[in-house]
Amino acid sequence: MEKIKEHKLVCECGRTFKNSQALFGHYSHCEKHLGHKPIKRNFLAEWAKNHKGKNKKYKDKNYNESGNCRYCGKECKNQNSLKQHEIRCKENPNRIIIINKGNTISHTAWNKGLTKETDERVKKNGETLSKRIKEGKTTPSFKGKHHSKSTRDCMSNKAKEGIKNGTHYVWQIRNGHSYPEKLFIEMLKDKFNYIENINYETEYKINTKFADFYFKNLNLIIEIDGTQHYKTKNDIYSDIKRDNLFKKEKYNIIRIPWDNYKKNTDFWIGFINKIFSNDNLIELCRINRKFIEHKRKLTFNKINIIKTTG
Repeated sequence: MEKIKEHKLVCECGRTFKNSQALFGHYSHCEKHLGHKPIKRNFLAEWAKNHKGKNKKYKDKNYNESGNCRYCGKECKNQNSLKQHEIRCKENPNRIIIINKGNTISHTAWNKGLTKETDERVKKNGETLSKRIKEGKTTPSFKGKHHSKSTRDCMSNKAKEGIKNGTHYVWQIRNGHSYPEKLFIEMLKDKFNYIENINYETEYKINTKFADFYFKNLNLIIEIDGTQHYKTKNDIYSDIKRDNLFKKEKYNIIRIPWDNYKKNTDFWIGFINKIFSNDNLIELCRINRKFIEHKRKLTFNKINIIKTTG
């Protein structure tokens, strides 16, 4: 069988094309084509002049004129660019924020900075939503969604790397006492069993934090610090935040570094004995605070030396 030759489309200028769509697109630019009409670049302004009064958008407005923004004073080349700039101007309190993801436009929220205590609409909307969720009429967006195995593995590996580098803080869910806390409880039973009414609570909740030991009669918190409390700067900063929170709630705080307790057990037993005998508790807390601050400074110095030598 004879091969059928492909039909080629040729313009008057000699250029060939595969299909008619490409050829007709070429006609609008080719000067040698008989039906060529040059494209006017400023066709929008000309169209606006011809249709002035026919369309509401262009009524009593000349979009070819330049103008200044009423918020920041920036000069724009025409009225269209001026309008688009004013919508997105940073000094415009009701500006539109463009989000690149999915090409969506997000307006500033009407409830920004408002709470159910300060605004009735926010309170009403919250109550309505919680009621609909309880009745099963509305399903929360997060319900039924889970991370894939690859995402979980990636998150786990990054957390492990962060723990090694000291840049990741681990939230520990504790089902029981740590080893130092168990030994501290045994010490209280053995050494201070003669003292009556030593009532204390373990894992005592204060706002979002949990204190190791809380002695209600003395309004005292005792924290047992393992060696991990003095390894990285993040650990020290988190302990300082805890201390500030406890001070704000007007608790007395005593911190016992466990490595120091093992070396100087008799000293710490005598120190705790003074606390239980109400021997100027505020002064004892001040001495303990100075000791802990000194230990934290030593840790910071060690970290800085390791960084400079490394």
